[in-house]
Amino acid sequence: MIKKSLFLILLGCATLTQAQTPTPGNVGTANLTAWFKPDALATGDVTSWSTTFPTGATQVTLNEAQAPYPQATNTPAGNVSNYNMTLHFTNPANFTAATMQALENTSSTLNLLANASAGDEGSFFSAQYTPVATQNDHMVLYNQGSTGIQLRNLNNTGRLAIGFNLGLSTNACRDWAEDFEPEVISYKGNRSTTTSMDAYQSSLEYTGGVASQSGGAVGLYFGVRPNGGGAYTTNSGLNGFLHEVIFFDRDLTLLEMNKVHTYLAIKYGVTLLNTGGGAQGDYIATDGTIIWDASDNPTYHNDVIGISRDDDEALEQKQSHAFDDSYRIYLDNLAATNAANGGAFAVNLSHVTMGQNNGSYCASPASTLEAPAGIGARFENEFKVTKTNFAQAFNWDVKMDSCYDMSAIDMTKLRLLVDTDGDFSNATVFQDGQSGLSFSYANGYFTIAGITDAVVPNNSTRYLTLGYNEPEVVLTPDVNTICEGDTVTFTITITGTTSPVDFEYTHGTDTTLIQGAVDGDVFEVYPVVTTTYEPIGYVNILKCCAAPGQTTNTTIVVNQRPIVQATASDSVLCEGDTTILSGVGATIYTWDNGVIDGAELYPTATNTYTVIGEDQNGCLDTSNVTVVVNPNPIVAANASETVLCLGDSTLLFGSGAVDYFWDNNVIDNTYDTPQVTTLYHVLGVNQFGCIDTASIEITVNNLPNVVANTTDDAVCEGDPVTLFGAGATIYNWDMGVTDNQSFVPQVSMMYHLTGTDAEGCVNYDSIFVEVYPARTVSVGPDTVICPQDPINITTDSVFTSYQWSNGSTSQTITSTYQGTYSVVVTDEFGCTYEDAMVVTFSTECYPAIYVPNTFTPDGNEFNNTLIVRGDYIEDFEMWIFDRWGNLLYNSKDMNATWDGANSLGQPMKSGTYVYKIMYSIEDEEDKNYVITGHINLLR
Repeated sequence: MIKKSLFLILLGCATLTQAQTPTPGNVGTANLTAWFKPDALATGDVTSWSTTFPTGATQVTLNEAQAPYPQATNTPAGNVSNYNMTLHFTNPANFTAATMQALENTSSTLNLLANASAGDEGSFFSAQYTPVATQNDHMVLYNQGSTGIQLRNLNNTGRLAIGFNLGLSTNACRDWAEDFEPEVISYKGNRSTTTSMDAYQSSLEYTGGVASQSGGAVGLYFGVRPNGGGAYTTNSGLNGFLHEVIFFDRDLTLLEMNKVHTYLAIKYGVTLLNTGGGAQGDYIATDGTIIWDASDNPTYHNDVIGISRDDDEALEQKQSHAFDDSYRIYLDNLAATNAANGGAFAVNLSHVTMGQNNGSYCASPASTLEAPAGIGARFENEFKVTKTNFAQAFNWDVKMDSCYDMSAIDMTKLRLLVDTDGDFSNATVFQDGQSGLSFSYANGYFTIAGITDAVVPNNSTRYLTLGYNEPEVVLTPDVNTICEGDTVTFTITITGTTSPVDFEYTHGTDTTLIQGAVDGDVFEVYPVVTTTYEPIGYVNILKCCAAPGQTTNTTIVVNQRPIVQATASDSVLCEGDTTILSGVGATIYTWDNGVIDGAELYPTATNTYTVIGEDQNGCLDTSNVTVVVNPNPIVAANASETVLCLGDSTLLFGSGAVDYFWDNNVIDNTYDTPQVTTLYHVLGVNQFGCIDTASIEITVNNLPNVVANTTDDAVCEGDPVTLFGAGATIYNWDMGVTDNQSFVPQVSMMYHLTGTDAEGCVNYDSIFVEVYPARTVSVGPDTVICPQDPINITTDSVFTSYQWSNGSTSQTITSTYQGTYSVVVTDEFGCTYEDAMVVTFSTECYPAIYVPNTFTPDGNEFNNTLIVRGDYIEDFEMWIFDRWGNLLYNSKDMNATWDGANSLGQPMKSGTYVYKIMYSIEDEEDKNYVITGHINLLR
């Protein structure tokens, strides 16, 4: 009866449990205000998304009013939602209301939680995946009253900010570093103090952030930030995946938070972070059981995945994979989606979790050292698996990074190694068909199917890896790269057997047999071209990552030696010359005799120099070059004369060499006439082409500046002249002239002077002395004339000036008196000559009247009146007229004078006036004579 009652009680409890509403982490529905779970969505366009809880009148629904719509998918590329349904948002960079993908609920009375003030409570979770850095992609935005949540990505940073319209505060913001893998972002608390908000990235609490708060419109929004009134922040559209969103209106305990984290992590393939150790990163089932202990060998806490059934949170994850799909665990057969998997968990609260140590997905010598006997190669990567209340089989896929054609794999040689502590040297070895196991390989993955309690006991933690049970021959060269002609020594490493092994290895197109080889044997090869050496058979197909990606076959790279040539910029030198020794054909050059490649060398004697050239591969070649050093000549510069007078020449010639080359355009052994004191340089070349130089100075004394001078360079015939030199010391004249002594030159001629200075230098000058020949001047013979008939006395017109005894300077004068008329004439050369004429009046001449042609009535005592004179005059009358014929003066008195006034007594102006005289002479009173003329009146 007691047993039956207990059964009824248990049955009643079971019935109660089945009736209980599942909630994330089995936290309960009392404070669960919104659970957006995508499992029930149909694939394709999402026009609305309603909460799984609550339902009915309090159900919360977000809508998309128009296409394009977010897409519900359980087969996204890369299965980034771990085979489960997710919402995929693809928004353009600058969307509009017509082009965005978003879900919206604009209600202001949702009351999902509170976080503005002290005492406000609430917890929030978002499972999501952002593939790449974005500028401002919004996952979730919730604003109501003073409460707000703004969850978004800012390039390489994620940001969670709470509180609405309260002002920016560092209390309200937490930033985390994005790793662009699936994650769970959550928080609990409020923004009242620096410690009142706890935020988590995949269960790891993170702190720090800028001053911020939630912004945008009132309501709940997925995938966008609206600003109200139909406006949106145009770069806020989400490009990523929103898996699941959960709201509670109270602060969950840390344990409750971890249960919800575990639920989301198992479901969506999120690795909870274990930074700091301890319980951090533990996976906890709804009943409080730790189904993954992160601190137990934490090196395996990488890519943690799990399969799990937990009815209290409606979790039935039947297949999971690492984010990079490097391994998978699953029930039954792996399906395209979790929902499509045909397997079933035998009981509730049943879990398998697995992580790995980030080793390579292939074997290496180091990992093989830690393996049971007979295992020729062992995976580097090791896996930790924990089974909790899981007493049935599961399957495990492991990626293989193989360097071989895996179609040749022999599954009878593949081994599953299971260990209790991760040291596989004493692991339990399982093979295909043993304990219900089945091994297969397809598409790059090993599948270990049928892992039961016989392999991994229930409610235990074990460590798994793979091995391959075949003896292996590995050929290890002492070097991988050689130069042509070098030797390579291979060491034979044999694992998996201690017996001698006969094996062949290929090298190029040839095959060589090695018989009776044991571990540690060596052999030498002499490849002349790059050759790959590979043992035939005995190669473990797993061992491809001696370092990741390397293979067990070995390629010996044979680099051709460089062809080095030693060169000299000049291989035949003279003493003192330089040359540059350079190697060509390699990269690095090392010379003997301390020579530096490409640097100037100063050899003093003929020598042979050797260079070793090394190319970029370290290969060497040698070459040499001989540099001949010839002696230089000893050259002297010579001259027939070293002191010259300007204009003199000297013979210049060199000695001590074969050929000579002078500057100043001098040709060797020829005369040169320097104009100034000159330093001559000669370059002598001997039979080797070697040179020497010498110089000689030729002093050139300037010639004296001899100047021929004269007291007069032109003289009249018979005049003396004195010639004298200047500018020298000694002067010698031609034509018998003595320097600085006068003489009378006879004819015009050039006189030449030779002047000698104190240095004995001679110069010359000359001067022309012109002698003007004497000329003849004649005014005519002495003459007898009548006084009234004056004559003109004249001389030659060739003279330039005339000076008469009467004071006249004209060539011709008129006689006015009797007596001697003499003249001195001067020619164009300044020479003067004289002549004279005696004029005598005859007593038999007619009388004559003399009228002056000019008088000056200016008041002084000279020539103030016009006086007319004459001899033998009987009758006389004179008239004076102006130029217009007006009578100014009339007198019949020959002795009367005219004072230059008119008939009215008015003085006449200076000018020329006309006179008329009528007279008769004695003894001829009946005969009148008339003369007219002009008078110049000057005042």
